[in-house]
Amino acid sequence: MVGAPEYHERTKHAPSDFENVDFELDFETLPRPFKTYRDHPSVDLSAATAPVRPALSAVAESGADPLADTDQTARDRVDAETVASLCYYAAGVKGERDHPAGEVGHPTYYRMASCTGNLHHIDVYAVCADLDGLDAGVYHFDPATFSLDVLREGDHRGVLAAATGDDTGVADAPVTLALTSEWWRNAWKS
Repeated sequence: MVGAPEYHERTKHAPSDFENVDFELDFETLPRPFKTYRDHPSVDLSAATAPVRPALSAVAESGADPLADTDQTARDRVDAETVASLCYYAAGVKGERDHPAGEVGHPTYYRMASCTGNLHHIDVYAVCADLDGLDAGVYHFDPATFSLDVLREGDHRGVLAAATGDDTGVADAPVTLALTSEWWRNAWKS
C-alpha cells in the first residue's frame, strides 16, 4: 500500500499528457458544479462549524472519546454537527480558485473527496430521525452553501430500509447518507 502523497504523484495529470490529443471540450455544455433544488427550504449548517481537521487524519487517526465514561452510545451522540461533519468530509468544498483556462463563468471548486475530472458527479443525501438540531427528514447536502435542502419532512428511514431488504441497521440508524451519481457530470469530458 502507498501513502496519499505517493498516490497523488502517481495519478496526477501533467500538461504533457494531453499535448497530442485531438479533442476539444465544449464549454457551452459544461455541467453545473452543484446540484440545486429550487423552492425548497434549507437548513444552514454553518452554525455546526465545518471541521478543520485534515480529511486523512479524520479517517486514519483515532481520537479520545469524550463520552467514553458515560452511559451514552455513539447513536446518542449523532446530532446536526455530526451530520454536517459527515457531509463536509464526503462532499464539502475545501477551496476554490478562478478557472485556469478562463472558459467558464464560475470558479474551479475543490472538494474534500476528489472526483474524476473535478466534476463531482456524486450527490449526498441524509435520511435521519429527529436529531439534536435537525428534524427528521430527507435532505440533500448543498456543498455550495454548506446547507441541507429539505426534500421530505418526517422519519423516512423505513422507506430507505425497505430498499435495502429491511436491513434493521438502516432502519434504526440515526442517520444514513445515501450517495447518488449524475452520470452526465462525469461523462462530459469523455
